[in-house]
Amino acid sequence: MDPADWLGWSASAVLLMTLGRQVYVQWRERSTIGLSSWLFVGQVTASVGFTVYSWMLDNWVFVVTMWRCW
Repeated sequence: MDPADWLGWSASAVLLMTLGRQVYVQWRERSTIGLSSWLFVGQVTASVGFTVYSWMLDNWVFVVTMWRCW
């Protein structure tokens, strides 16, 4: 795999781990009150990773879409 692929897969892994952690925390607490701070950190990290990945592949659709959502 080239560096762009590594970045894309890494961003995907971070996103899935943070979402999984959030689901676990909410299940354990049986509440949706108080989201994990790791969810925010993971989402930002994954978003930056996906944006750079898309830029490296010269695919601007995700770059434009991602930053419009913020």
